[in-house]
Amino acid sequence: MKKITVTIGIPAYNEEKNIAKLLARIYAQKETTWVLQKVIVYSDGSSDRTAKIVSRDKRVTLITSLRRHGVSFAQNKIIKSANSDILVLLDADVLPAGNLFVTRLIAPFHTDPLLGMTSARPVPLGATSFFSQVINWSHEVKTHLYEAHPHSLYLVHGRARALSHGFYTKLRFPGLIAEDAYSYLACSQLGFGIQYVATAQVIFRSPTNLRDHLMQSSRYFDGRLELAQFFPQLLITRSYKLSLALVTTAWLKALFQKPGLTISYLAVLAYSRLVNLAHPLPQQKTWEPSTSSKSL
Repeated sequence: MKKITVTIGIPAYNEEKNIAKLLARIYAQKETTWVLQKVIVYSDGSSDRTAKIVSRDKRVTLITSLRRHGVSFAQNKIIKSANSDILVLLDADVLPAGNLFVTRLIAPFHTDPLLGMTSARPVPLGATSFFSQVINWSHEVKTHLYEAHPHSLYLVHGRARALSHGFYTKLRFPGLIAEDAYSYLACSQLGFGIQYVATAQVIFRSPTNLRDHLMQSSRYFDGRLELAQFFPQLLITRSYKLSLALVTTAWLKALFQKPGLTISYLAVLAYSRLVNLAHPLPQQKTWEPSTSSKSL
């Protein structure tokens, strides 16, 4: 079997706490059915030591910007610099779980020539506060719910995606918040397949406080509204649709299993929505990151 060539692209903004660990995990990957052609880090106007840390590793192609442009702009720059069979896009505040992460994430491309994108299964680190315990529990409930909808947009997220050459060469991100949802909808609209790979797991840290969670939830609520500028409403509605029966069953089961954590999360969710309705995010290409989720 001919080995697939892979480029790994990482948009980074003030990621000095994790970027070295992420690069170490990438270079520890076993190149079984693939060969690593290039690692690209785009430092998007970072004001910390991100670029300096990355520059020490001569294997990495570092692109720096003095001004922050946002993740969509950064990913477009990475796309223009890639020519591999597969482009893996990773957030800078995650870590691949194990040294077969890339192998598993790209495995479906070996057998499906019409596949445009795969996505990984995000796994949170252990909670360090009661609040992060609540958010971790909600993530567990929602992950099982989304996995019951195997073709759902919710299974595609910015933490870790692999894109085929045929898809990423046609993909250009506009300046918007929901770039992960945009990639799902663009892939669908172009006629490419999308596959979720539960065995390819990527580690992240949940926010440890309400402030950071509110920033993340506001991006979700407002990001969906932006998509109507680029895609038919029917496609958006269909992609976000979940079975009401499965949603109800999932949360009733969660309430029975861990009532305290479930009630706490539902209260946080309601408060987050109220805050977002009262103070929606302005149209923007950048946003303030969640600082408590940056160190893994």
